[in-house]
Order: sequence, then C-alpha cells, then structure tokens
Amino acid sequence: DLVFLSSCNVVHRDLRPVNILCDGENQRLRLTNFGNSADLDPPRVGLENSSLDAPGSIANTLAADVYSVALIVCQLLFDSSDLNQPLKDVGYDLDMWLQKELTADSCPLGFGYALDYLRERPGLWSLLKGAIRPNPLRKKITADSLNCRKES
Repeated sequence: DLVFLSSCNVVHRDLRPVNILCDGENQRLRLTNFGNSADLDPPRVGLENSSLDAPGSIANTLAADVYSVALIVCQLLFDSSDLNQPLKDVGYDLDMWLQKELTADSCPLGFGYALDYLRERPGLWSLLKGAIRPNPLRKKITADSLNCRKES
C-alpha cells in the first residue's frame, strides 16, 4: 500500500483503476504493475510524469500517488472515466469543477448518489480537495502522516 511504498521512499507513478486489485478475502486493495515506479532514494532527476498526469509541482513524489488515488476515488464517485483534463481546466479546484458540472445543461447521471455519499461522510470532500489541489509549498507527505490519516 502507499504507506509501505512511502516508508521505502518509492512512488508508484501509475496508479489507476486497472492497477488496483481488490482482495475480497482480506478486504484490502492491492497495487499492481510497478513498471513505472521510482525509487526516490537518492532522488533522481528527469523522471517522467505518471500516466494520470499529476500536476508538475508534485510529479514524482508521494503526493503524486496520493493525487492519483484521490482522482480514482472521484472517478468512481462521479462515474467518470477521465477527470484529469476537466480538473486541469479549473486549476484542480474540485469545488469549481463540481459547480461547473452541476450548472451544465445536463448533469451527469449518478451525481445525486455521489453527493449523497459525500454528505454521509463529512470530511471526505475536504480530504479529496486537499489531495488533488496542487500546492508546491505543501508539506512533505510521509508514511507517518499517511498512518495518521488512516487511523482517523
């Protein structure tokens, strides 16, 4: 999982639904396809961006993997196969993206369910917004901070 990868100073760089398996027996998600992963110890120069094209300020860091996971959660919530370009168009501002979608001529199917799901889970939207919004000044995400979020 991301906590283990972070503790090894490794980033996956290709997190997307096809690279995540569900282990029903243990009720855990398992990451696959480490072909694009990078060992950041020592830090390397010139690594390419992940396939989910995390914002440049966080590319090739654990924050890029966290961005990808948040993007996957949003894709699943809102039943959308590609949110990266629409989010990029609004400066990675989830609130602005959602407002734009809700005021469009035709609101995508399933948005009502997604909004209900988010209402039942206070804090999830803020967590997703924080993971998706690029901020070059964000504090370094470490295994300890992921464990803290995991426990809360």
